[in-house]
Amino acid sequence: MTPTKKKRRKDSVAKPRKQSRQTAGGKKAAANPVNKKEKAMIEEGAVAPDFRVLGDDGKEIALSDFAGRRDVVLYFYPKANTTGCTHEAQEFRDLKKDFDKLGVAILGCSADSVVAQAKFKANYRLNFTLLSDPEFKIIEAYGARRMKSFLGRSFLGIVRCTAWIGRDGKIRKTWPSVSAKGHAAEVLEAISASR
Repeated sequence: MTPTKKKRRKDSVAKPRKQSRQTAGGKKAAANPVNKKEKAMIEEGAVAPDFRVLGDDGKEIALSDFAGRRDVVLYFYPKANTTGCTHEAQEFRDLKKDFDKLGVAILGCSADSVVAQAKFKANYRLNFTLLSDPEFKIIEAYGARRMKSFLGRSFLGIVRCTAWIGRDGKIRKTWPSVSAKGHAAEVLEAISASR
């Protein structure tokens, strides 16, 4: 191989990389451009948006199924079977009897498929329903899909947050951004204090 050919190969490999990082005008493109307007979490006192989606068992579940009968803790998590989400789910599982005594149903929600939710539930013996929302209908209605940052990169993702919905269908309390550890106990304490 002649030195000229080597030089051409290097040039042909380097150009696409350089072009992929620049726009047509030569300016650097955003790492992950997002066209959606960021939405804050639903406000306390607002009427909770109703929904009808598939649960981990493949059956439809709606918020209206609980109206007048039970309060609902609807918590959002980024991805099934990940460390933080597993820890949070296990804490809700372990406190479920206490939530039941207060007449509160627990619903977990993420964009995972029904199959992924079913595996997550089985793997950790979760004793409450997991909702599958791959089209982000509930997640966006409650304001759980927001800008996040990780390792210096910004992206639109599901924020770990929770809404407590009363039997009257109104938002009683929200936790807009939470840590997985201790959150279930925090929610239980707030509901217990209101009784």
